[in-house]
Amino acid sequence: MFKKSLAIAPDDTVTLNSYGTALANHNQPSKAFKMFDKSLAIDPDDTVTLNSYGTALANHNQPSKVFEMFKKTWRAILRTLIK
Repeated sequence: MFKKSLAIAPDDTVTLNSYGTALANHNQPSKAFKMFDKSLAIDPDDTVTLNSYGTALANHNQPSKVFEMFKKTWRAILRTLIK
């Protein structure tokens, strides 16, 4: 389903994030992280993707990257509030 959706709309951040989350939940973190990276390349301030990425990093024992990802999430939220 995700592959078909991305074939139609490869830059859809909702689909990229959802696919990344599904991959992370099915113990495929490297593929998940690639989906999150693609989504963030399109929209670096997408707080949903940033949060999903941080959660996946935490769940897959990458603590050194977790803090940085959640820090990016909060910065994106603050930028949104300040606008």
